Order: sequence, then C-alpha cells, then structure tokens
Amino acid sequence: MNIKVTFLRLLKIAIISLSFVNPVYAGGSISVFAGVKMMEEETWAPVDSHQSVGAMIDFDISEFNGNPLRLAVDYFSTEDTGSFAGLEITGETTELNIGVRVYHEGQNDMKFYFGGGLAMVEASYSGTLGSITVTDSDEATGAWFNAGAKWYMGENFHLGVDMRVSFATVNLYGIDGDAGGTSIGLIAGASF
Repeated sequence: MNIKVTFLRLLKIAIISLSFVNPVYAGGSISVFAGVKMMEEETWAPVDSHQSVGAMIDFDISEFNGNPLRLAVDYFSTEDTGSFAGLEITGETTELNIGVRVYHEGQNDMKFYFGGGLAMVEASYSGTLGSITVTDSDEATGAWFNAGAKWYMGENFHLGVDMRVSFATVNLYGIDGDAGGTSIGLIAGASF
C-alpha cells in the first residue's frame, strides 16, 4: 500500500465530491477506518484475511423520512501476505465505493447509519519464489452495503464501528473470484 498515492486519491475524491454538495444541506463527516476484510477462501487462500485502512466521506444532500441522506464516497486499501509451497504470496485490493448513506439519531450521542451503492474494485495476487515474481491483477464493478454506529464526543468528533460487505468478480490467473468481502473495523473522525 503506497500511502502517498492513497492520500492523493483521497484528496481528489474529496474535491470531486464537494461538487455534489447541496448548500441547503451543507454538512457531512469524514472518518478514517482501520480493520480487517475477510475474503473468499477458495479464491484468496492463504491471503484471505486482509488488513484494511481507508477513509469514509459523506456529504448531506437531502433528507429521507426526516433523517439526513448523504452522498457517500469511501476508499479502502487492503493487503495480506502468506506462504504456500515455498512461495511468498501477496494479495491486495483497493475499493472506491460511491453511493448514499442514511443516518438515524440514536440516544446518548449515538448516530446509526446504513448505506450502499457502486463498488469499483481493483485486485492483485502475486507469488514470489527467490527473485522471480508473478503477478496478475484485474478490476471490476460491483456493489457495497454498510451499516455502523458513531458515538459523538462533543459536537464534531466521533468514534465508531463500521461493517460492510462488497461484491465484485475479478479474473486472476484465469479463475473468476470475488474481490469483495466482509469488512469490520473501527472509525474515528469529525463532522462538518
């Protein structure tokens, strides 16, 4: 995972996303995510439990049954390493998720949300033996859904948990498999 490239992608996503903000509903939140992404074992073993980092950005665009409806733009980068029959294996994915998220006010400074939309996923799987590395990669479009909770400490700062599932079929080494998975992690961020 190249942190500089990831940061520049997130900055570009945030700038593009601002063009969708409705000034009547000017608000939203940004959160960083750290967790794990469990992937299809048949396709990804022995690297089917990826560490995941990312950012979740959403902007108020309307209301849905009296609750804020937000444009969601989320970016995640995942990676896992392992070994099999003397090969050092690395699996990586990146996801750009664009869709909507609905928030609901809870009690005791809690907010609950659920959302979903379009997932654009890139995946790569490589094996290294000595100085020889073989890599295959693919990209696909699929879907994502998430739900979570944020606990607000003061007006703007929050901690929480996010769980999501994504689906996107890629072809690696001639085999079709899901590059999505089930992710769960902790979030921390601020509202604006």
